[in-house]
Amino acid sequence: MKLPSLHDASPHGSLTRVFVGLGVLIGLAGCGDSVSDVRLDVFEIKAEDTQVTYPDTPSPDSGQDSDITIAPVCTDKLQCPTPLNQCLEAWCTPQGECATRPVADGSSCVDGNPCTADNRCQNGACLGPETDCGDGNPCTADFCDPSVGCLHQPTDAPCDTGNPCQLSKCEAGACQVLDADLCDDGNPCTKDTCTQGLGCQFAALTDVPCSDGDSCTVDDSCQFGLCKGAGKSCNDGNPCTADGCDLAGECTSTATAGGEKCSDGSFCTVLDACNEGSCVGKPKTCNDNDDCTVDSCLPNTGLCQFVKLAPGTACSDNNPCTVGDSCNAIGACVSGLVSACEDGNPCTAGVCDSQTGKCQHPKLDDGLPCTLEDKCQLSPTCQSG
Repeated sequence: MKLPSLHDASPHGSLTRVFVGLGVLIGLAGCGDSVSDVRLDVFEIKAEDTQVTYPDTPSPDSGQDSDITIAPVCTDKLQCPTPLNQCLEAWCTPQGECATRPVADGSSCVDGNPCTADNRCQNGACLGPETDCGDGNPCTADFCDPSVGCLHQPTDAPCDTGNPCQLSKCEAGACQVLDADLCDDGNPCTKDTCTQGLGCQFAALTDVPCSDGDSCTVDDSCQFGLCKGAGKSCNDGNPCTADGCDLAGECTSTATAGGEKCSDGSFCTVLDACNEGSCVGKPKTCNDNDDCTVDSCLPNTGLCQFVKLAPGTACSDNNPCTVGDSCNAIGACVSGLVSACEDGNPCTAGVCDSQTGKCQHPKLDDGLPCTLEDKCQLSPTCQSG
Protein backbone atom coordinates (compact mmCIF):
# COMPACT_ATOMS: atom_id res chain seq x y z
CA MET A 1 0.00 0.00 0.00
CA LYS A 2 1.44 3.40 -0.97
CA LEU A 3 1.44 6.49 1.22
CA PRO A 4 -0.54 9.61 0.45
CA SER A 5 1.46 12.30 -1.37
CA LEU A 6 1.90 15.96 -0.52
CA HIS A 7 2.43 18.66 -3.13
CA ASP A 8 4.62 21.76 -2.73
CA ALA A 9 6.22 24.27 -5.09
CA SER A 10 9.49 23.41 -6.88
CA PRO A 11 11.76 25.35 -9.25
CA HIS A 12 11.37 22.44 -11.65
CA GLY A 13 7.58 22.71 -11.78
CA SER A 14 4.99 20.65 -9.99
CA LEU A 15 6.92 18.46 -7.55
CA THR A 16 5.45 15.31 -6.06
CA ARG A 17 7.48 14.17 -3.09
CA VAL A 18 6.77 10.94 -1.26
CA PHE A 19 7.71 10.74 2.42
CA VAL A 20 8.09 7.35 3.96
CA GLY A 21 8.36 6.68 7.70
CA LEU A 22 8.38 3.75 9.99
CA GLY A 23 4.67 4.47 10.72
CA VAL A 24 2.13 7.10 9.72
CA LEU A 25 -0.91 8.04 11.67
CA ILE A 26 -3.85 8.47 9.31
CA GLY A 27 -7.23 9.82 10.40
CA LEU A 28 -10.14 8.56 8.48
CA ALA A 29 -13.44 10.54 8.87
CA GLY A 30 -16.88 9.40 8.06
CA CYS A 31 -19.77 11.35 6.53
CA GLY A 32 -20.00 13.62 9.55
CA ASP A 33 -17.58 15.89 11.32
CA SER A 34 -16.75 13.38 14.03
CA VAL A 35 -13.94 10.93 13.84
CA SER A 36 -15.31 7.49 13.38
CA ASP A 37 -12.01 5.52 13.41
CA VAL A 38 -8.29 5.92 14.08
CA ARG A 39 -5.81 3.39 12.67
CA LEU A 40 -2.03 3.10 12.87
CA ASP A 41 -0.51 1.44 9.77
CA VAL A 42 3.15 0.33 9.35
CA PHE A 43 4.38 0.20 5.77
CA GLU A 44 7.40 -1.53 4.28
CA ILE A 45 9.97 0.81 2.62
CA LYS A 46 10.44 0.05 -1.06
CA ALA A 47 12.90 1.50 -3.53
CA GLU A 48 10.13 2.81 -5.79
CA ASP A 49 8.76 4.76 -2.80
CA THR A 50 12.05 6.71 -2.17
CA GLN A 51 12.33 8.75 -5.32
CA VAL A 52 11.55 12.29 -6.34
CA THR A 53 9.96 12.59 -9.76
CA TYR A 54 9.31 15.60 -11.95
CA PRO A 55 6.40 14.51 -14.17
CA ASP A 56 6.25 17.71 -16.21
CA THR A 57 9.74 17.11 -17.65
CA PRO A 58 10.22 15.21 -20.95
CA SER A 59 11.54 11.67 -20.63
CA PRO A 60 15.14 10.93 -21.76
CA ASP A 61 13.86 8.91 -24.73
CA SER A 62 11.72 11.74 -26.10
CA GLY A 63 14.66 13.38 -27.95
CA GLN A 64 14.11 16.68 -26.03
CA ASP A 65 16.31 18.31 -23.38
CA SER A 66 15.74 16.59 -20.07
CA ASP A 67 15.84 18.08 -16.56
CA ILE A 68 14.77 14.89 -14.87
CA THR A 69 16.43 14.52 -11.47
CA ILE A 70 16.14 11.33 -9.53
CA ALA A 71 17.41 11.47 -5.96
CA PRO A 72 16.81 8.98 -3.17
CA VAL A 73 14.65 10.30 -0.37
CA CYS A 74 15.65 9.32 3.13
CA THR A 75 15.37 9.88 6.83
CA ASP A 76 18.56 7.98 7.64
CA LYS A 77 21.83 7.37 5.74
CA LEU A 78 21.23 3.64 6.01
CA GLN A 79 18.45 4.13 3.49
CA CYS A 80 20.95 5.53 0.93
CA PRO A 81 22.98 3.38 -1.52
CA THR A 82 26.62 2.76 -0.65
CA PRO A 83 29.06 4.67 -3.00
CA LEU A 84 31.47 2.60 -5.06
CA ASN A 85 34.24 5.03 -4.05
CA GLN A 86 35.55 3.87 -0.68
CA CYS A 87 36.55 7.44 0.18
CA LEU A 88 32.95 8.67 -0.05
CA GLU A 89 30.16 7.89 2.38
CA ALA A 90 26.43 8.13 1.96
CA TRP A 91 24.46 10.56 4.11
CA CYS A 92 20.97 11.92 4.32
CA THR A 93 20.71 15.67 3.85
CA PRO A 94 18.46 17.84 5.98
CA GLN A 95 16.19 18.02 2.94
CA GLY A 96 15.77 14.24 3.12
CA GLU A 97 17.84 13.53 0.03
CA CYS A 98 20.60 10.96 -0.25
CA ALA A 99 24.04 12.44 -1.01
CA THR A 100 27.73 11.58 -0.65
CA ARG A 101 30.58 13.26 1.17
CA PRO A 102 34.32 12.49 1.71
CA VAL A 103 35.22 10.23 4.58
CA ALA A 104 37.80 11.35 7.09
CA ASP A 105 41.26 11.92 5.50
CA GLY A 106 43.69 9.13 6.32
CA SER A 107 41.13 6.38 6.22
CA SER A 108 42.43 3.15 4.71
CA CYS A 109 41.22 2.31 1.21
CA VAL A 110 41.98 0.09 -1.77
CA ASP A 111 42.22 1.67 -5.25
CA GLY A 112 42.72 -1.62 -7.14
CA ASN A 113 46.05 -0.38 -8.59
CA PRO A 114 48.96 -2.73 -7.76
CA CYS A 115 51.38 0.14 -8.45
CA THR A 116 50.33 2.04 -5.32
CA ALA A 117 50.58 0.92 -1.71
CA ASP A 118 49.23 1.91 1.72
CA ASN A 119 46.31 3.78 0.13
CA ARG A 120 44.61 6.43 2.23
CA CYS A 121 41.62 8.62 1.56
CA GLN A 122 42.37 12.23 0.93
CA ASN A 123 39.68 14.75 0.07
CA GLY A 124 37.45 12.01 -1.29
CA ALA A 125 40.09 10.27 -3.38
CA CYS A 126 41.97 7.06 -2.67
CA LEU A 127 45.66 7.88 -2.92
CA GLY A 128 48.89 6.15 -2.04
CA PRO A 129 52.65 6.27 -2.73
CA GLU A 130 54.02 4.33 -5.68
CA THR A 131 54.82 0.70 -5.00
CA ASP A 132 58.54 0.06 -4.47
CA CYS A 133 59.37 -2.60 -7.06
CA GLY A 134 63.10 -2.66 -6.31
CA ASP A 135 64.33 -6.23 -6.00
CA GLY A 136 67.87 -5.30 -4.96
CA ASN A 137 69.26 -6.84 -8.15
CA PRO A 138 71.50 -4.39 -10.08
CA CYS A 139 70.97 -6.48 -13.22
CA THR A 140 67.22 -5.85 -13.53
CA ALA A 141 65.26 -2.75 -14.44
CA ASP A 142 62.40 -2.61 -11.92
CA PHE A 143 59.08 -0.95 -12.77
CA CYS A 144 55.38 -1.38 -12.18
CA ASP A 145 52.68 -2.16 -14.72
CA PRO A 146 49.20 -1.16 -13.42
CA SER A 147 47.73 -4.22 -15.12
CA VAL A 148 50.01 -6.83 -13.54
CA GLY A 149 52.11 -5.11 -10.85
CA CYS A 150 55.87 -5.15 -10.39
CA LEU A 151 58.07 -6.34 -13.28
CA HIS A 152 61.81 -6.98 -13.33
CA GLN A 153 63.41 -6.78 -16.77
CA PRO A 154 67.02 -8.09 -17.19
CA THR A 155 69.60 -5.53 -18.40
CA ASP A 156 73.13 -5.72 -19.83
CA ALA A 157 74.50 -2.87 -17.71
CA PRO A 158 77.89 -3.02 -15.94
CA CYS A 159 77.72 -4.40 -12.44
CA ASP A 160 79.98 -4.73 -9.41
CA THR A 161 80.91 -8.08 -7.88
CA GLY A 162 82.63 -6.33 -5.01
CA ASN A 163 86.04 -7.38 -6.31
CA PRO A 164 87.96 -4.41 -7.78
CA CYS A 165 90.20 -6.81 -9.68
CA GLN A 166 87.41 -8.23 -11.81
CA LEU A 167 85.47 -6.91 -14.80
CA SER A 168 81.80 -7.87 -14.68
CA LYS A 169 78.61 -7.26 -16.63
CA CYS A 170 74.94 -8.12 -16.29
CA GLU A 171 73.83 -11.14 -18.32
CA ALA A 172 70.47 -12.91 -18.09
CA GLY A 173 69.59 -10.89 -15.00
CA ALA A 174 72.72 -11.81 -13.04
CA CYS A 175 76.13 -10.22 -12.54
CA GLN A 176 78.64 -12.31 -14.52
CA VAL A 177 82.46 -12.03 -14.34
CA LEU A 178 83.86 -11.24 -17.80
CA ASP A 179 87.52 -10.86 -16.89
CA ALA A 180 88.94 -12.26 -13.70
CA ASP A 181 92.29 -10.60 -14.45
CA LEU A 182 91.20 -7.03 -14.91
CA CYS A 183 94.64 -5.70 -14.09
CA ASP A 184 96.28 -7.11 -17.22
CA ASP A 185 96.94 -3.93 -19.17
CA GLY A 186 98.42 -5.80 -22.15
CA ASN A 187 101.74 -4.01 -21.69
CA PRO A 188 104.68 -6.45 -21.50
CA CYS A 189 106.74 -3.73 -19.85
CA THR A 190 104.67 -3.51 -16.67
CA LYS A 191 104.25 -5.94 -13.80
CA ASP A 192 100.52 -6.05 -13.11
CA THR A 193 99.18 -6.79 -9.63
CA CYS A 194 95.90 -6.28 -7.81
CA THR A 195 95.43 -5.62 -4.12
CA GLN A 196 92.13 -5.65 -2.30
CA GLY A 197 91.31 -2.15 -1.19
CA LEU A 198 93.87 -0.63 -3.56
CA GLY A 199 92.86 -2.18 -6.87
CA CYS A 200 95.20 -2.52 -9.84
CA GLN A 201 98.85 -1.54 -9.62
CA PHE A 202 101.34 -1.40 -12.50
CA ALA A 203 105.12 -1.39 -11.95
CA ALA A 204 107.30 -0.25 -14.86
CA LEU A 205 109.97 -2.69 -16.10
CA THR A 206 113.36 -1.84 -17.68
CA ASP A 207 115.85 -3.85 -19.77
CA VAL A 208 113.43 -6.70 -20.32
CA PRO A 209 113.15 -8.13 -23.87
CA CYS A 210 109.83 -7.36 -25.53
CA SER A 211 108.24 -6.79 -28.88
CA ASP A 212 106.89 -3.38 -29.86
CA GLY A 213 104.92 -4.89 -32.75
CA ASP A 214 106.94 -2.94 -35.32
CA SER A 215 108.68 -5.17 -37.85
CA CYS A 216 111.00 -2.30 -38.78
CA THR A 217 112.66 -2.16 -35.36
CA VAL A 218 115.27 -4.49 -33.83
CA ASP A 219 116.60 -5.22 -30.35
CA ASP A 220 113.28 -4.28 -28.69
CA SER A 221 113.42 -3.95 -24.91
CA CYS A 222 111.47 -2.37 -22.07
CA GLN A 223 112.53 1.13 -21.11
CA PHE A 224 110.75 2.50 -18.03
CA GLY A 225 107.50 0.74 -18.82
CA LEU A 226 107.57 1.25 -22.58
CA CYS A 227 108.70 -1.20 -25.25
CA LYS A 228 111.14 0.48 -27.61
CA GLY A 229 113.34 -0.79 -30.44
CA ALA A 230 116.08 0.64 -32.63
CA GLY A 231 115.17 1.42 -36.19
CA LYS A 232 116.15 -1.29 -38.66
CA SER A 233 119.02 -0.17 -40.92
CA CYS A 234 118.02 -0.24 -44.58
CA ASN A 235 120.85 1.93 -45.91
CA ASP A 236 122.20 0.32 -49.08
CA GLY A 237 125.15 2.74 -49.25
CA ASN A 238 123.87 4.22 -52.48
CA PRO A 239 123.36 7.97 -52.23
CA CYS A 240 121.10 7.86 -55.27
CA THR A 241 118.35 5.73 -53.70
CA ALA A 242 115.71 6.51 -51.07
CA ASP A 243 115.85 3.67 -48.53
CA GLY A 244 112.96 2.55 -46.31
CA CYS A 245 111.25 -0.34 -44.54
CA ASP A 246 107.85 -1.73 -45.56
CA LEU A 247 105.08 -3.16 -43.37
CA ALA A 248 106.53 -6.64 -43.71
CA GLY A 249 109.85 -5.42 -42.32
CA GLU A 250 111.61 -5.69 -45.71
CA CYS A 251 114.06 -2.99 -46.79
CA THR A 252 113.19 -1.05 -49.93
CA SER A 253 115.30 1.17 -52.22
CA THR A 254 113.87 3.57 -54.76
CA ALA A 255 115.93 5.56 -57.27
CA THR A 256 115.96 9.30 -56.71
CA ALA A 257 114.83 11.77 -59.35
CA GLY A 258 118.40 12.20 -60.66
CA GLY A 259 120.82 15.11 -60.88
CA GLU A 260 121.50 15.18 -57.14
CA LYS A 261 125.13 15.68 -56.16
CA CYS A 262 126.80 12.57 -54.87
CA SER A 263 130.14 10.87 -54.60
CA ASP A 264 131.00 7.70 -56.47
CA GLY A 265 133.96 7.12 -54.14
CA SER A 266 136.58 7.68 -56.81
CA PHE A 267 139.18 10.46 -56.67
CA CYS A 268 139.63 10.23 -60.42
CA THR A 269 136.14 11.48 -61.33
CA VAL A 270 134.62 14.94 -61.14
CA LEU A 271 131.11 16.41 -61.21
CA ASP A 272 129.58 13.26 -59.68
CA ALA A 273 125.74 13.20 -59.91
CA CYS A 274 122.90 10.69 -59.55
CA ASN A 275 121.55 9.11 -62.69
CA GLU A 276 118.84 6.39 -62.59
CA GLY A 277 119.81 5.33 -59.10
CA SER A 278 123.58 5.31 -59.67
CA CYS A 279 126.25 7.88 -58.90
CA VAL A 280 128.18 8.69 -62.07
CA GLY A 281 131.15 11.08 -62.47
CA LYS A 282 133.21 12.34 -65.41
CA PRO A 283 136.82 11.07 -65.65
CA LYS A 284 139.45 13.49 -64.43
CA THR A 285 141.72 14.82 -67.25
CA CYS A 286 145.46 14.01 -66.78
CA ASN A 287 146.93 15.02 -70.23
CA ASP A 288 150.38 16.66 -70.34
CA ASN A 289 150.21 16.87 -74.15
CA ASP A 290 153.41 14.81 -74.40
CA ASP A 291 153.31 11.76 -76.62
CA CYS A 292 156.30 10.35 -74.84
CA THR A 293 154.47 9.85 -71.50
CA VAL A 294 151.60 7.61 -70.42
CA ASP A 295 149.09 9.76 -68.55
CA SER A 296 146.90 8.36 -65.72
CA CYS A 297 145.09 9.25 -62.46
CA LEU A 298 146.00 7.58 -59.19
CA PRO A 299 142.69 6.26 -57.72
CA ASN A 300 143.85 6.50 -54.10
CA THR A 301 144.86 10.15 -54.30
CA GLY A 302 143.34 11.57 -57.46
CA LEU A 303 146.79 12.84 -58.54
CA CYS A 304 147.85 12.68 -62.17
CA GLN A 305 150.78 10.42 -63.10
CA PHE A 306 152.97 10.70 -66.24
CA VAL A 307 155.24 7.69 -67.07
CA LYS A 308 158.01 8.12 -69.73
CA LEU A 309 157.99 5.87 -72.73
CA ALA A 310 161.16 4.03 -73.83
CA PRO A 311 163.60 6.03 -76.04
CA GLY A 312 162.95 5.56 -79.72
CA THR A 313 159.23 5.08 -79.22
CA ALA A 314 157.41 6.67 -82.10
CA CYS A 315 155.71 9.90 -81.25
CA SER A 316 154.48 13.04 -82.87
CA ASP A 317 155.99 16.47 -82.51
CA ASN A 318 152.70 17.83 -83.78
CA ASN A 319 154.44 19.05 -86.95
CA PRO A 320 152.95 17.39 -90.03
CA CYS A 321 155.96 18.35 -92.07
CA THR A 322 158.26 16.01 -90.21
CA VAL A 323 158.37 12.26 -90.35
CA GLY A 324 160.01 9.62 -88.15
CA ASP A 325 159.52 11.53 -84.85
CA SER A 326 160.65 9.54 -81.81
CA CYS A 327 161.00 9.83 -78.03
CA ASN A 328 164.43 10.53 -76.55
CA ALA A 329 165.79 9.48 -73.17
CA ILE A 330 164.28 12.39 -71.25
CA GLY A 331 160.77 11.69 -72.51
CA ALA A 332 160.70 14.39 -75.19
CA CYS A 333 159.48 13.86 -78.72
CA VAL A 334 162.25 14.62 -81.21
CA SER A 335 161.30 15.74 -84.73
CA GLY A 336 162.26 13.50 -87.62
CA LEU A 337 163.19 14.47 -91.18
CA VAL A 338 161.45 17.33 -92.88
CA SER A 339 159.17 16.20 -95.62
CA ALA A 340 160.76 16.53 -99.11
CA CYS A 341 158.64 18.82 -101.25
CA GLU A 342 161.11 19.08 -104.23
CA ASP A 343 159.27 19.12 -107.58
CA GLY A 344 162.44 19.14 -109.83
CA ASN A 345 161.90 22.78 -110.97
CA PRO A 346 164.89 25.00 -110.10
CA CYS A 347 162.66 28.07 -110.33
CA THR A 348 160.24 27.00 -107.61
CA ALA A 349 160.79 26.48 -103.91
CA GLY A 350 159.56 23.26 -102.32
CA VAL A 351 158.10 24.04 -98.84
CA CYS A 352 155.77 22.15 -96.41
CA ASP A 353 152.77 23.86 -94.73
CA SER A 354 153.22 23.19 -91.02
CA GLN A 355 149.51 23.59 -90.42
CA THR A 356 148.35 21.12 -93.02
CA GLY A 357 151.50 19.11 -93.87
CA LYS A 358 150.94 19.72 -97.57
CA CYS A 359 153.73 20.73 -99.93
CA GLN A 360 153.68 24.11 -101.64
CA HIS A 361 155.81 25.33 -104.61
CA PRO A 362 156.02 29.12 -104.73
CA LYS A 363 157.81 30.66 -107.79
CA LEU A 364 161.28 32.07 -107.33
CA ASP A 365 162.04 35.64 -108.29
CA ASP A 366 162.63 36.39 -111.97
CA GLY A 367 166.25 36.79 -113.01
CA LEU A 368 167.63 34.28 -110.61
CA PRO A 369 170.15 32.04 -112.36
CA CYS A 370 169.15 28.50 -112.92
CA THR A 371 170.55 25.48 -114.65
CA LEU A 372 169.31 23.93 -117.86
CA GLU A 373 170.11 20.57 -119.22
CA ASP A 374 170.74 22.24 -122.55
CA LYS A 375 174.37 23.39 -122.26
CA CYS A 376 174.10 25.46 -125.42
CA GLN A 377 172.01 28.10 -123.64
CA LEU A 378 174.10 30.90 -122.09
CA SER A 379 173.31 32.41 -118.65
CA PRO A 380 169.80 30.95 -118.11
CA THR A 381 167.58 32.72 -115.50
CA CYS A 382 164.21 32.04 -113.93
CA GLN A 383 161.27 33.75 -115.51
CA SER A 384 157.78 33.26 -114.03
CA GLY A 385 158.82 30.00 -112.43
